[in-house]
Amino acid sequence: MKRALMFWGILAAVPLAGILIAIGYLAYWSVPVLTAFVLQGTPLVAFDREIGFVPYPNAVSLRNDYDRNGNRTLSFHVFNDRRGARVARPGEQAPDRPDILFVGDSFTWGHGVEDGDIFAHLVPRALDATGANLGMGSYGTTQSLQMLRRNIDLKPRVIVYSF
Repeated sequence: MKRALMFWGILAAVPLAGILIAIGYLAYWSVPVLTAFVLQGTPLVAFDREIGFVPYPNAVSLRNDYDRNGNRTLSFHVFNDRRGARVARPGEQAPDRPDILFVGDSFTWGHGVEDGDIFAHLVPRALDATGANLGMGSYGTTQSLQMLRRNIDLKPRVIVYSF
């Protein structure tokens, strides 16, 4: 009886070990290490009961991303006005009556680039209009609609929702 248990135990251990090694490889050992980032200055987001998080008002921040070897891979500034709209310089305020109001996700917000390179900054300038960028990274349709409702008092002529 002992021999039979030992036989079946060894027989079961071999495929079980293979399964554990496969899970370890697929779920842990082959997954690349995430890059780290360092944020200097004010936070980028603030807690909000309704939306979850909103752009931090009057933010003055510098974000630097690093690879696993400690090399900087990305660096950009974030400046927000009193409403949390992304602006080009510290202390700048988006217009009280912008011609174009932008809402949306990280593409609208401009993750990874300076404000002057964001389409929400370039489009109004190209059209000789004013604009306000209320986009935010990780926002979806619901959060964008909530931001639009909160800031509809700006009474923009055009609303651009991009995702």
